[in-house]
Amino acid sequence: MELAIVGALSAVVAAWFRNRHEEAIGEPAPGSAAWPPLRPVAEPTDGSPADPIDSSGTDHDSTKTWIQPGDDGSCPLSHPVKANADSGIFHVPGGRAYDRTHGERCYISPEAATADGYRASKI
Repeated sequence: MELAIVGALSAVVAAWFRNRHEEAIGEPAPGSAAWPPLRPVAEPTDGSPADPIDSSGTDHDSTKTWIQPGDDGSCPLSHPVKANADSGIFHVPGGRAYDRTHGERCYISPEAATADGYRASKI
């Protein structure tokens, strides 16, 4: 009985948070169905299914907007912005949480991370 109440309360709080986030920021909450995809999709011209554009990689090509971080979660100087997909937040060098953040993506700039659906860290 108590577990059912906790589960129902959690669902209500999650829905309230999503609605509040959308009202405050004017965009969908991370993880909601309306949130934009993190990977751009190439539009096929021959009617075949769309394939995600591979903008990841292990090289440090500065023409890519994001790359995979190193094994330790660090980002190279060419792509210093660390982004975390679970939270939908990115961190910039010099930020209070930057050094302890293990990024899942490394972006070339804050604008590139924002364009991919992330928001800036508040700390």
